[in-house]
Amino acid sequence: MWKLKTFNLIETTFLLGALLNFLPQLFGYSLLDPETNLYPSYLYDLSDIKYTSSIIASLASSIPIVIELLLDTLNGWFEQKGIASERRKDMSVFIPFREVIFLLIIPDLLFLCWVLPYKKFDFMSGLVGARDILFIYSFLAYLGRMKNPIWTWHSTLLIASPFMVTNILLSFQTQIGPDYSSAVSIMIVVLTSFGFLSLIVTIVRWLHYLRHCGSLDKSEEMQNNLCSVYALFYTIFLFGDWILVFSPVYPESWSPLGVDFLTFYTYLMAGCTLMTTVITNRFSRMDANETKVILNCHYLLNDL
Repeated sequence: MWKLKTFNLIETTFLLGALLNFLPQLFGYSLLDPETNLYPSYLYDLSDIKYTSSIIASLASSIPIVIELLLDTLNGWFEQKGIASERRKDMSVFIPFREVIFLLIIPDLLFLCWVLPYKKFDFMSGLVGARDILFIYSFLAYLGRMKNPIWTWHSTLLIASPFMVTNILLSFQTQIGPDYSSAVSIMIVVLTSFGFLSLIVTIVRWLHYLRHCGSLDKSEEMQNNLCSVYALFYTIFLFGDWILVFSPVYPESWSPLGVDFLTFYTYLMAGCTLMTTVITNRFSRMDANETKVILNCHYLLNDL
């Protein structure tokens, strides 16, 4: 019960953190120039084919994942008994589903069908920041579910929390403007550095654990391999997402709402999700096949 309450509290905290990205818009801050009633020129570049193509590619990679997982779920509903239903009960591999829909497909559709066509650029920073917070949290939630002694809720929170606060600060900095930037830029660098430090320490501990964990059964070995896959693509995503914070100078196209950065970011998020899902499905099939063999042997012995 305590663990369930802790999980719900953590989940609620990150949901609230995601919503805080929209506070500047609620307080009436806008990127529109009050004299010309126009947005900065780099925001209009988001309507070009470059960023639009990345969104379409993201949808093209994520929708088949959802369809496949939905079909698997429906197939499980129709199977009343037998090996397949028992297999699903004993499977140790957790496959992402909700996060693919909420963190990729829905924001991509909002960008493609509402924000870009109707030039609602004031909502860009909120949507990007909120999705980033929830995406980082969802990766760590998977790692926390692996129940190993390294990727625990405590260690993962030390990674995710600094990036959550940094996203909120960056949304305020982007939306409110230069008057807010000077004091917050240092905080963003410090928090990002702390998040990366926590990530590196946890990875080093994980590698040390893998080296000295000794003999494991098939289920534990598969969980460790799966955890390593998530940790790898999670690390790739975080470095690709936040490494520019340490650059003192970059062009407007690589700013938090620049077309080059958001195009790269969209491909990065879609690619990491696609790769983890494909590999996870592969582990799931391996786990299912092993369980099927064990159950067949069990039924054969019972028949004898």
